[in-house]
Amino acid sequence: MLTRRLVQLGVWASAAAFLLSQLTSCGSGGGNLADGGIGGTGVIAAGAVTAKGSIFVNGIEYSVEGAAFERDGVSQTLAEDEQSTRIGMVLEVEGTLAADGQTGRATNLRFKDLVEGTIDSSLSNSTGIKLLTILAQPVVVADGLTSFAGDLNFATIEDESGFLEVSGFRRPDGRIQASYIERKADGRFEVTGAVTAIAADGLTFRIGELTVTDSGLPPLPDDLDGALVRAEGAYDPVSRTLDATSISLQDPGLSRADADRAEVEGFVANDFFSDGVGIPADTIFRVDGQDVVYTTATEFVRGSAEDLINNTKVEAEGPLLGGVLSAEKIEFKENLKFQGPVTAVTANSLTLTYPDALAGTSAVVVSVDPAVTEEDTRFADVSANDSVKLEGQLLGDGTALATRLRELEPANGRIILQAPVESIDAATLSLRGVTIDASDASGLSFSDDDVEISRERFFAALRVGSLVKAQGDQPGRWDSLELER
Repeated sequence: MLTRRLVQLGVWASAAAFLLSQLTSCGSGGGNLADGGIGGTGVIAAGAVTAKGSIFVNGIEYSVEGAAFERDGVSQTLAEDEQSTRIGMVLEVEGTLAADGQTGRATNLRFKDLVEGTIDSSLSNSTGIKLLTILAQPVVVADGLTSFAGDLNFATIEDESGFLEVSGFRRPDGRIQASYIERKADGRFEVTGAVTAIAADGLTFRIGELTVTDSGLPPLPDDLDGALVRAEGAYDPVSRTLDATSISLQDPGLSRADADRAEVEGFVANDFFSDGVGIPADTIFRVDGQDVVYTTATEFVRGSAEDLINNTKVEAEGPLLGGVLSAEKIEFKENLKFQGPVTAVTANSLTLTYPDALAGTSAVVVSVDPAVTEEDTRFADVSANDSVKLEGQLLGDGTALATRLRELEPANGRIILQAPVESIDAATLSLRGVTIDASDASGLSFSDDDVEISRERFFAALRVGSLVKAQGDQPGRWDSLELER
């Protein structure tokens, strides 16, 4: 029987009678996290595992001993030294959070994959990014940002002929940003995505570029256009068609509607605001399918409210009530920021020039790749002597990759360089090869997350790898350094 999950699906209320009368619900059930439990505050979180030794999800270390881990419909009880969860896996975690807000105990873990199948095609436009197509779904694989199981690796991933399972995050345009890839010996063709273009007979629809037919199943009501479904079946790579043997409706965000504390990681989406336009306070938007809202009191980390635009990757945290996460904090995941004059443009890169304490000026090359870089300003419109604003991430090979190409900036405006510290000595520090004079005579101001501090405190907290934002004025001097936590 065709099964459908009915949790958090108010937007499809008109289809509820149809679904309840004909289909079996498979909601997550269980108690109420809002009670908090003994020894902590109730928490539900969804994000990629960033470290093991217990597990770290969204910066919180969760003890997992005794927790139930669900994957592919099979549940197991975990030991503290378990090897079932891996770095890069996207998990939904339920449990309790300790009073310190930094540690917790997981009671339930659910693995979230987005596509499983064989590679249809692959494309590389830059050395650090590969674009795979699996079940007609574009899968972005990034060197140093995508984790692999077993002997899989970035260098040869496009040569794999067997079944691959991909966990990660959907971008609003349908691309999958892969955070974890594993080879599956007993693989199957399976995909999770939004329904579009439902045929009049309800027997054919699309998930991205994939055509799904379900002639052996009940018709899909047209009210479910846009719904999140999981489809499994037999795949024809020539016609890009999946003949479905099962289709199940999925939760579009977190699987609970209420919790004392909730956290979600993913890409920002709001259908009512165009790309490049900041989403206003008190406006509901989505992060990885979860409804989120922020207020003027919300804390922003590594960015500001004006940076909250479609396709930006963030982590939001706060209480969950009625299916809406009220964000007390929103953290931007891109750790590189560039703003300044362009001195060179190639087919896949921009070069910006910054003042350098040793060399006078230094060039910083930022790669642009259509598989990853969102363009508010068209790349083709950028030329030498323009000023641009870029956000990005550092790849495993050291490449600075632009994730967003923002608006052209006025000439002789502000310059910004935010990156991990590469080297430090008593009077200077280096960001992306740019040496900045931070001596007593430099005239710089120093801050730690918007709190002004002394030069001595700044250097005492500084480490190689610390994220620092340098700001100044074109064309020639820096005036502030800030530690970004």
